[in-house]
Amino acid sequence: MPKNYSLIADLGEFSHKELIQKFTALPQNAYTAIADLSTKKRCLRAIEIATHLNTQATELPTSSAINSFIIGIKPTRENRINRIKIRLKSRLETGLIEEVKNLLQQGITHELLRYYGLEYKFISMYLTNELTKTAMEEKLATAIMQYAKRQMTYFRKMEKDGLNIHWIDGDLPFEEQLRQSKECIQQTLKY
Repeated sequence: MPKNYSLIADLGEFSHKELIQKFTALPQNAYTAIADLSTKKRCLRAIEIATHLNTQATELPTSSAINSFIIGIKPTRENRINRIKIRLKSRLETGLIEEVKNLLQQGITHELLRYYGLEYKFISMYLTNELTKTAMEEKLATAIMQYAKRQMTYFRKMEKDGLNIHWIDGDLPFEEQLRQSKECIQQTLKY
């Protein structure tokens, strides 16, 4: 579904509870019964999708059981943290702050930037002098690490729910990770 930036901007100031009320007041369609309203961000997206479906002749694809094959790359916690720090430093050195400034010059508001993700949120806070550069970098690194931890929790839940994840050691050289992934796929295809 296409993004409706003006709708997001109009609804951005509403609380999560108010957004749920707005969503439930929309005309019912196939999507409204399955929409995830668990967070403010998801609620905003649900309103976007439901509004689009109510104004366009768009049908939702039917879902069927998916026979999935999942490969996960799992570095040690220490290496995951180091990679996050290195990537963040690289992004900051190669123009991330300038990218956010450009978006602001194009008319994107700070409120909307904060909606779009951790990097934009914390850099916006830096540009509005809510954080020093050092505090922004520290808080952003911490938030990314927390997000990565939540992702690993999500993968553990997938396994608990019965999905088989073929884990590859993320500390191995890339070529070895690739070789093991190919081997895992070939073994699965034999059966």
